[in-house]
Amino acid sequence: MPDEFANTSSEKNFWERIVKQYANRIANLAYRLTGNPVDAEDISQEVLFRAYRKLDLFQPGTNLTAWLLRITVNLSKNWKRYNRRRKDIHADTTISLEDIPYPY
Repeated sequence: MPDEFANTSSEKNFWERIVKQYANRIANLAYRLTGNPVDAEDISQEVLFRAYRKLDLFQPGTNLTAWLLRITVNLSKNWKRYNRRRKDIHADTTISLEDIPYPY
């Protein structure tokens, strides 16, 4: 993180500016990539969380927008891949109502 944001108050203000400026853009990209608004919301929260955790690795002078959007693209692809596998696993599992024990 840049030295000018070293103290907690400035760091918080810096992060709030990032969230306000990029949250909608991240969510829109995640929605375009997944086609699901609920997944897009989850992904955008995860992107911001990961970016915050790794903010100290961000190098001043590099493109912050490109960095955040690259995290969004990568996470969206992984999300879709994971959900596709889950659907494949669950599609193979068929349970009939007779297989479910009666609760009482």
